Amino acid sequence: MSDPQKPPPYSSAVPPSQGQPVMGQPLAVDQYGRPIVDQFGRPIAAVPVSVDQFGRPINTIPVVQAQLPPARVVANNANIRRDAQGNALCNKCSAPYPLPNGATSWRCRQCSEFNNASVIMLRLLFRRRRRCLVGPLNAAASFSTKPSVRVRQHVNPLAQRYQEPITLPDWTAIFPPPPAKVHLDIGCARAQYLMKLAAIHPDTCFLGVEIREPLVVEALERMKVLGLPNAHVLHGNMNVHLDAIVASLTPEYTIGSVSIFHPDPWMKKRHVKRRVVNDAFVADLARVLPPSTPIFVQTDVRDLFEYMVETFQDHPDLYIHDNTSQDTNAMGMPTDRESAVVAEFGDIYRTTFRTKASTLA
Repeated sequence: MSDPQKPPPYSSAVPPSQGQPVMGQPLAVDQYGRPIVDQFGRPIAAVPVSVDQFGRPINTIPVVQAQLPPARVVANNANIRRDAQGNALCNKCSAPYPLPNGATSWRCRQCSEFNNASVIMLRLLFRRRRRCLVGPLNAAASFSTKPSVRVRQHVNPLAQRYQEPITLPDWTAIFPPPPAKVHLDIGCARAQYLMKLAAIHPDTCFLGVEIREPLVVEALERMKVLGLPNAHVLHGNMNVHLDAIVASLTPEYTIGSVSIFHPDPWMKKRHVKRRVVNDAFVADLARVLPPSTPIFVQTDVRDLFEYMVETFQDHPDLYIHDNTSQDTNAMGMPTDRESAVVAEFGDIYRTTFRTKASTLA
């Protein structure tokens, strides 16, 4: 039986003639003193290491350059704290470590803390992706100092707490001086889509109505940071507060268009009554809107789209259906939900209805 401490027979594709320093650098060796080669049989240059007080090398394990794009390596290294000598600092005890350029992880020799810059980078990218507002906005102001609010995806609009009256603001103190057109977005969620439109169209006022109050608070904070005087979000239930909202806007402001983009589908049969688009809402909407006001409808759920189209078509005396094919968003910019669906090769269903001239009361 062979001695377990004895190294195995050496076999390498490196000729003895190549067992010399590479480009003026010594070769990397293993614990038995044998040169280390890559997958092509080429010797790997040793990484300069530090020595202790007895002259013994501290780091004898060579680190191969990470097979990542240069930009990713730089980004990972950018998340590593370093001292004046360029040594990486432990995230727990701040002990220095001679981490080579390109390496992204190491274990601290003092506290045994495992430091991984790649994990730090991935977490940072994930958080920034959720907070970033894409568009012609100030990039520095588009990042919130607090994490995004997590709320339920669906809330019951028939609950008693959503039937109470709401307090409406003085719109002349929020929006630019009248007269001005107002785009009404029903179910705006975090209103990132409205913020992009408000930055591009400063002459139009954008009002979003969202039933989930935490999202409204978050959206208002972002609008304040971004400095968008022509955008605002209300906490309300459109099936209950439609008349009050429109009455508070007129006559100073005129609703120029309405969008119903990707509303809650409520797919279960017993939950269909919770959908924002129903017969009563369609009739009330036509009653309070000016003549020829476009209503843009869009969703990625085919059953919901057919239901909404059928509901509007059940009132031919109130609406004109624009049957022309629509390949892009009616507002000229995709919503966040729309972009996510298209990225997964999903389908988007769109159509437009217009109030008839005789619908104005």
